[in-house]
Amino acid sequence: MEVPSGQLVVGDLVVIRCGQRIYADVRVLAANGLKIEASAITGDPRPIDYTPEVAASHVSVFDAHNVAFKGSYCTGTNGIND
Repeated sequence: MEVPSGQLVVGDLVVIRCGQRIYADVRVLAANGLKIEASAITGDPRPIDYTPEVAASHVSVFDAHNVAFKGSYCTGTNGIND
């Protein structure tokens, strides 16, 4: 089922596929080769590998690879996000 991005609420599960823009800030719950290009947010010029592994408490949310941000772009395979 597809839901307009404006109707997403906290707790919704979102499947992100290669080639899709990410329309909400999400936490990665499952991933299979998930790569996200987020240079406008993180400054990193390359797509980054994302995993569901929780980042250490001292790591900034912008450096965590289990959180993807609105406006990012999926460039590799897919993931399930909350």
